[in-house]
Amino acid sequence: THVSASFPWTGPGGGVGGYVHLAAGESFIGGGLWSPTPARLGAWRSKVVEDRAGVHAILDKLTAADLFGRFEGDMLKRAPTGFAADDPDVQLLKLKDVTFGRRLSDAEAASHHLSATVAATFKQAVPLLSLLANLPGHEDPTPWLRA
Repeated sequence: THVSASFPWTGPGGGVGGYVHLAAGESFIGGGLWSPTPARLGAWRSKVVEDRAGVHAILDKLTAADLFGRFEGDMLKRAPTGFAADDPDVQLLKLKDVTFGRRLSDAEAASHHLSATVAATFKQAVPLLSLLANLPGHEDPTPWLRA
C-alpha cells in the first residue's frame, strides 16, 4: 500500500537524513533528526539558545520553502529542564525530534519529475541536515559502513 526510502547523511557527523514516503493521499518528503540520544537533543537545545540567529537563518529558509514550521511531531508539554518557559524559542526547545517535511499531492508523487522534486527538497535542507549531523552526542550505529 506504500513505498518509502530513507537517505542517510553521508557527510561528517551522522544520524540524520532524508525520507520519502509514497502512498495514495499520504505522500511526503521529509527528514532531519529522528529519535536523537538525550545528549544530541541537549546539544540541539543548546545550539538554539547559543546561536539563535544562525538557527533561525536556516529554519527561515526552510519555512519559506514550506519545509519547516509546522511542529507536528512529539513535543514536551513544558520547556525542558534548565530552559525558561518564556524563552522566545520555547517551541524549538520542546521538540523531541527535529524534522522538516512537506506533503506531496498524488499528482506530484506520480509525476515523472518526482526524482527532481526529491533532490531539490533535500538540497534545500542541506544546511539544516549539516547542522544536525554535526551536533555532539551522536553514536554511529553503523560503523561498518565507514570502513
